Amino acid sequence: MIAALEAAVQGLTALGPAEARALSRTADGVPAADVTEEASSDVEVDEFGGENRLGERGDRYTWPMLTLRDGTRLDVRRIQGPEIRSFALHYVHGLKAGWAACTDTSIQRGFGLVFDPDLFKVVWLWQVFGGWRGYYHAAMEAWTSWPGALADAVKAGRARVMEPGDVLETTVHAILYGGVNSVAGLRADGSVTADR
Repeated sequence: MIAALEAAVQGLTALGPAEARALSRTADGVPAADVTEEASSDVEVDEFGGENRLGERGDRYTWPMLTLRDGTRLDVRRIQGPEIRSFALHYVHGLKAGWAACTDTSIQRGFGLVFDPDLFKVVWLWQVFGGWRGYYHAAMEAWTSWPGALADAVKAGRARVMEPGDVLETTVHAILYGGVNSVAGLRADGSVTADR
């Protein structure tokens, strides 16, 4: 279970196919969870399914509030329970800084990644809350482009192109931290700014 995923306009993600799981639960059995991304980030919904309670393909919103097609407002920072039986892939773009954090709010501990936002221009937020094969998890991944299908990313002019002999190097820093409920910033030196 995701205890909490957070980020700000300053960043958000996990590099590559990574997902975080935590076993913390509140007294009523719901995961102690919170997802936060920067307030001015633009978000698009792509894949979706189950009972469609996490948006539908083509939906666009400004993080964190998604208005579903029935008019319901959904705060995407909050991890949903498996009873919603839904899944969706959201693309978060317009990031200004490259970091992401996952915090278990019940024990105030977490991890984060710091990455180059000029290289990783989008974060994919994959949310599966009981609506895909019965799984319950969420994952954040830093990517160079979107949407997921390469042909579509090429058509949109977003696919990263490398010529023969090109070299691409980058560094990703993994940070472990404690003593905070919510992160407002992460830096490569390991320092964490708590959200007040």
